[in-house]
Amino acid sequence: MDKLKTYKVFEKDGLSSVIWDDKKTPKKLPIGSDVDAEARIDEVMQNLLKKKDMILMLGDTINYVSDQIKKSLPLQIDEFMDDLKHYDEDIYGCIDELREKMIDGYPNMKDMIEEITEDIHTIESYLKNKKI
Repeated sequence: MDKLKTYKVFEKDGLSSVIWDDKKTPKKLPIGSDVDAEARIDEVMQNLLKKKDMILMLGDTINYVSDQIKKSLPLQIDEFMDDLKHYDEDIYGCIDELREKMIDGYPNMKDMIEEITEDIHTIESYLKNKKI
C-alpha cells in the first residue's frame, strides 16, 4: 500500500495525466473530420509520452529487483536446482518460476519494459518528425 502512495505522490507532481481528460469515452467523429481525428490521436500520443518517466522508473526498478534476485541465487544454479528438485519439488517449482519470469525466460518483465520503452521512443520520434 505504501508503494501505491509513492506513485500517487509522483503523479501529483504533474508527471501524469488522464488520456481523455474529462472525455472518458471516445466520441464518433463525423465523416470528413480527419483533422479532428488526427488531433485526438496526437493528443493521446502526447499524453502517453507524459508516462515516459514512470515507465523508465519501472524499468529501473525491475532491473534492480532482477539483479538482486540473481545475486541471491548461487552461481552454480543448475546444480542447485537439481539438488532442490530432489529435496522439495514444490519449492523447486517456485524458484524455477521466479528465475524464469524475472531473469531467464521470455517474456519476462525486463523484456516487456524494454519493448514498451522502444514503443515510447517510436511515438516520440513520430511526433518530433511530424512537427517538422
